[in-house]
Amino acid sequence: MTDTRLLTQPHTTVEPGAVHRRHADTVFLADVHPDGTDGYVATALLPESHTYYSAHTAEANRRLDPMLLLEACRQVVIYIGHNSLGLANDTRFLMDSCEISVPADAYVQRPDGGSTTLTMRVTVAAVRVGSRLRAFTSRYELSLGAVPIGSTVITSSVVSPAAYTRLRRRACGGSPPPWSDQLCPYLDGAVSPSTVGRLVPADVLLAEVRSDSDKTTARVLLPFDHLGLFDHRQDHVPGTLLIEAARQLGAALSPEPDAAVMTGLAGTFDAFVELDAPVHLVARAGTTDDERSVEVVQGGTVLATIKVATSRAHSGPPR
Repeated sequence: MTDTRLLTQPHTTVEPGAVHRRHADTVFLADVHPDGTDGYVATALLPESHTYYSAHTAEANRRLDPMLLLEACRQVVIYIGHNSLGLANDTRFLMDSCEISVPADAYVQRPDGGSTTLTMRVTVAAVRVGSRLRAFTSRYELSLGAVPIGSTVITSSVVSPAAYTRLRRRACGGSPPPWSDQLCPYLDGAVSPSTVGRLVPADVLLAEVRSDSDKTTARVLLPFDHLGLFDHRQDHVPGTLLIEAARQLGAALSPEPDAAVMTGLAGTFDAFVELDAPVHLVARAGTTDDERSVEVVQGGTVLATIKVATSRAHSGPPR
């Protein structure tokens, strides 16, 4: 059964197809325009409440989920690619790496009541081979009102449909990969939502969490009918799902899982993660006490590495 919780809220945003989305309730980008130099100013509408991005135990995450900020920036990548860099509408965007830094108390800058406008000041550095665009890195300075709240960096490769088909067949031994709407999810064994900072069982992405002296492992759940994670059919595990799974594992390993806020993220994605084979996370201590280095493992191979830093918000919202 398809998760229809997101099909509830009106948006004044770009058309879903402009950012490769299917449902309006997964679109947050409102506007992108040149800033008069070599950059752009983009705005996104952050809804007052959202059935996926607001479903957290921590108030800071309910009011300002860092994953919502990352999704808004990801939509800017696609919009600029098509409308400013001249990429065809059927171009595929592959996230090679991403970073986000947002203080745990950033949520206090969000006014009470109604949607909030996120402003993103964006610069883009393109990588070309001859005249052909191969990849680009976009850097974002984020603010609510006039108050800076963090930064994001996303590097994406861009490929034609034909090149993408070749890449996917090569990764699958010459056969086409299955699509998410052709598979049945295996969701048994999910941990309790509160242990990973979530409120709703359908949003939990971890099972079989086990720790020993130097690492913690978990199996990643793939809820193919979850519209916040699979807005449209996919032939691989989305990078944003892997980031959310790593965020949940970071929360589970924090001193207060129900109060943990992701303050930092640095992810690199080296290969496609397939839908039809088990996916596991292996977390080890990072360079600081509040950081975890999480490997995404499939078939014994590390396919991505995601460093997640968590903290606890200490400020209360303005009254």
